Amino acid sequence: MKWNILCYHTVDPEQADVFLRQLRWFRETEGYKFQPFQKAFMSRSLGGHGKIMTVTFDDGDWTASAVAQKVLDNEGIHAMLYLTPDYVLQKKCYQAQIVRPSLNWDELGRWIEAGHEIGSHTNTHINPLQCEINTFIDELEQSRSIIQTRLGITPHHFAYPWGQHNEQTLQWFHGQSYWKSAALVQGRFNRAPTDPFLLRRNVMSADWDLQAMHRVVRGRIARWVYQGKASIFRMNSKERISC
Repeated sequence: MKWNILCYHTVDPEQADVFLRQLRWFRETEGYKFQPFQKAFMSRSLGGHGKIMTVTFDDGDWTASAVAQKVLDNEGIHAMLYLTPDYVLQKKCYQAQIVRPSLNWDELGRWIEAGHEIGSHTNTHINPLQCEINTFIDELEQSRSIIQTRLGITPHHFAYPWGQHNEQTLQWFHGQSYWKSAALVQGRFNRAPTDPFLLRRNVMSADWDLQAMHRVVRGRIARWVYQGKASIFRMNSKERISC
């Protein structure tokens, strides 16, 4: 099994058509089958086969519901949202360079009703490398409690803020039984032997061109993309992704 996990943060209204073409390119040109996170995760551990792709979103930007969900629902694709609950409570995603509105609890409820999934991204988007392990654990517990109270579901999957982790956090995950996975932002694929607490994801932008998409499927989109250095891959009029 070759499991490719995509990591988006935003899909602005003017990017909706390109986002759709990206998804269709993965499915129709590259031969990926889209699966929800939990289903793909279980298939990986059971030795599944084929080219599997899962869409994930980090943080809780308003466009995950208002823009991306419409595209996903029309395509029959179920995505995972790694939620930072404090962003919802503060009504803004305040870790971004430009502060953006977050989605709200009603929108998150509709996200779940449509069959999409919710995971944890800590409560306040804390950097695991800049806090004590007990603080990190408390952040996870707070996020779980708020998600359970507000949305009536229990998250079991996690994504590291900024993809940051160390041996202490990894050892803690290995020593507990509640959380089932933790995702990074480094590219490349996941296979059966991949550590479930070091799942790799390809960071995506909803306006990338065909050159960037080829790099994703070849596992060459590195972590520097996450730091905003991939503007050379923006969609242009000369090179469009074919439907």
